[in-house]
Formats: sequence, structure tokens, C-alpha cells
Amino acid sequence: MHTKPTIYVCPPTSFTLAYEINTWMDTTNQIDTAVAIQQWQILCDTLIQAGTDVKPIAGNLYPDSVFIANAGLIINDTFILSRFRFKERQREESVWQELFGKEGYTVIQPPEKHYFEGAGDALFFRNHLIGGTGFRGTKNTYNWIEKTQPISTLPVELVDPHFYHLDTCFCPLDDSTALIYPGAFSKKSFDDIKALGGTLIEVSEEEAHRFACNAIAIQKHIILPSHNPKTATQLQKNGYTPFFVEMAEYIKSGGAAKCCTLSPYRGS
Repeated sequence: MHTKPTIYVCPPTSFTLAYEINTWMDTTNQIDTAVAIQQWQILCDTLIQAGTDVKPIAGNLYPDSVFIANAGLIINDTFILSRFRFKERQREESVWQELFGKEGYTVIQPPEKHYFEGAGDALFFRNHLIGGTGFRGTKNTYNWIEKTQPISTLPVELVDPHFYHLDTCFCPLDDSTALIYPGAFSKKSFDDIKALGGTLIEVSEEEAHRFACNAIAIQKHIILPSHNPKTATQLQKNGYTPFFVEMAEYIKSGGAAKCCTLSPYRGS
């Protein structure tokens, strides 16, 4: 029997622009809570229509808890808890530790000074865990993960502050194809990703700034933020079916569709 993939989400009931910790954030450009809740619900409905089991999870919520991708990284039965760089988000750590422990996962956390912001900076592609560094994550974290988990890692350097997490500029669609915005990476890191092989669908600078890479792949269904027609056309040419969701309220905080989801990785 086919099992629906599980995707964790966190309701945006406390989602506000309470501080500025990335270049997108401007506390004078506040969130419209009613619109944000509507956009989040449409995202969840679209995920369900695409064939997923959407599982809301929430405890003591903070302004950015809706961006559950940053809570940690799930590998099989292990939840690797994030170690946030900024104090504004560090208070989330104990919440996610408790909640995912209750979900039945073994919770571990990188050592101190090993910064890590979960599936926002760690994405699987070509049998590697690609790990974003430069703004939030640190290379030593991926060295530690490789020692504790049965996976190979490839740390990559992000160089444009608009793309401070890996999932804002890179989106594996499956293990052989990915969306990517080359301008977000150092030349060496972009070359390292290319060297893994597979097909890289390059996203324009304009659409990268509209979070085209912050997409969710569910088999051949790709859910991505609205207003990215060129990326949608490329997806169709490569055999994928794009679905647009409006994420304007979330982009105010530097996140979009993928940031609002967390999917377990079931490897070997």
C-alpha cells in the first residue's frame, strides 16, 4: 500500500515581524495576520491535494515558528535539532526538542558553536546532504552530521544576504533534478554542486528574489510561490506540474512555501 508522505507544518497564529535578522525584514512593513493565515491554509490545502499527509504541530509559538523548516532536520528516526545563530530564534529550540521528542524521534543537537538551522539550510540531492553556510549554518556542523549519520555531506557557501538559507536558492525536485539560483553561491560551491551531476534548472535573478526556489516537490507536483512564470515554464519543460501559492506575507519575513514545511527524509 502506498503511504502518503508526511509534511509537518506550524500554524501562523503568532507570526509577526518582531525583529530584523535578515535583509528582507522591515518592522515597519508589518504582517497582515488574517491574510497570512489565509495564505498558510491555502498552502496546506494544496499540499493535501498533491497527496501529502499534512500534520500541524505547535507548542509555545514565537514570531518565526511558522517557518518550521528551521526547527531541525529529520533523518529516518532522528531529529537533528537546530542551533540557531540569532538569540531571537534560540528560544524556539526547547519547544521543537519537546514536540519532536513527543513525535517519537530521537532528538540530538549539534555541539555549541556548530550553528545549524534545520531543513532551511540542509537539503538532500544526489545522495548528499547539501549544507548551506555563510550566513546561518557553519561548516563544522556538517562535519559533525557526517560523523553521526550514515550520509555524505557537501557544505556550500552562500554569498548573497538575500539568500541566507539554502532553501531560498536551491530546491531538489528529486535526486536527479534541482532548481538553483547560481548567483547565491560562491563560484566554487556552485561548481561543487554541478560536479554532483544531474540536471540543474537555473532560476533568473528576478524570480529568485520572488522565492521561486523556495518550492516543495511532491513527486512531479511542484508547489512554488506565485509570480514566477518563467520558472513554471521551465518546470513544465522538464516534466513537472507547477502549482502556485501566494506567499506575499511570508516573503516580508524572508520566507515562503518551503520554509513553512518540514518533511522527514527516509534514507537507507
